[in-house]
Amino acid sequence: KGATCSVHRAIEKHGKRPVTIKVYEVGDRWKSLGLKEVEILTYLHLKAGYKNDEDGKNSLFFAPLVAWREDPTLNTLFLVFPGGGVSLRDFLESQSEHLQAEEVLELFHCLVLGLDFFHNLGLIHTDIKPENIILTPAAAAVPARATQQQSLNLVTLRGALFRVQYIDFGSATFENATLNPENTNSCDEAMPTPPVHNMLVSTRSYRAPEVNENKCWSYGIDVWSLGCVVFETLFGQKVSAEQGLDYSSAMLQCCRNPVKFQCLKILTEMLELDPIQRLSAHDLKSNPIFECFISKASLILPLESICSSEATNHQRLHQHCVHEPFNKAPLPECCGDASDGDSKSYNCNGSSCSFLAAPESICPSEATNHQ
Repeated sequence: KGATCSVHRAIEKHGKRPVTIKVYEVGDRWKSLGLKEVEILTYLHLKAGYKNDEDGKNSLFFAPLVAWREDPTLNTLFLVFPGGGVSLRDFLESQSEHLQAEEVLELFHCLVLGLDFFHNLGLIHTDIKPENIILTPAAAAVPARATQQQSLNLVTLRGALFRVQYIDFGSATFENATLNPENTNSCDEAMPTPPVHNMLVSTRSYRAPEVNENKCWSYGIDVWSLGCVVFETLFGQKVSAEQGLDYSSAMLQCCRNPVKFQCLKILTEMLELDPIQRLSAHDLKSNPIFECFISKASLILPLESICSSEATNHQRLHQHCVHEPFNKAPLPECCGDASDGDSKSYNCNGSSCSFLAAPESICPSEATNHQ
């Protein structure tokens, strides 16, 4: 139950499918927020070419509105969405360990694509937080007939496939909306996009500095909020809107983890206190760190500080236990004798041995391209 509405899980009477029902409570003010959300979701459906079938529902970056109904007797509004999902907050709290950096990067990419979709339509979500990101279990594999669009919001977490979608557009607004007449603050300051709003929005822990300072804001507040979500998911720490991210503490976790380091570099630009210096969703989408997902190919992210020993010990290279004839490093006892000089693969009790001999003369580029 939130400040403006309550959310309930239910089962369809006829279709027997799980659904989520959002109920805007009694009161004209709250009902008007619900009608606003219906209007925004209808617009998003139109722009996304939404079709009311399973493929249509799966391809969206937002949870689709299945049905809605206004009850004039109770002065209440009901919004129905597909069920079966769990919020990112609940998912993270159910895990005994933090997600792997590679998993967070894949999730990061899906969320950036969704945010770019909204911003291209002139829509500012204004309340991005883990509670407003839904993970819905998907099929074990993407159907062969699935289009690229239908797979863009897929992410693998803990070995399971999920669809990632934003929810709660009750406080969303369009970039060209009218300024709040109740706030008399001036909007003459320079902004990265046309300054359109200066009302208080967002949940406090994910609220951009310009909102806290009653300054005009625009698309940048969504970028800040998303940066907070990703930083918290990756490093387990919240970001202070007054001081920005704790860079030194995060750097300690980046040691020997190139993916975390690359993410931190991007998050630093997303969490700029000055909105003018903050990255846009479009800039984020084209960042080289996401190339592996764009091309659907697996690659090792380059890191300036990586050395040859780190490269040859990278987990992606530990697929076979291969002893090169020119390397005289001793093998583990389980691998037997390789004195005959032949290149062999050894199997230890039915599983691949993690030992990998690293020749001294190999360079990083050779290591990362090793067969």
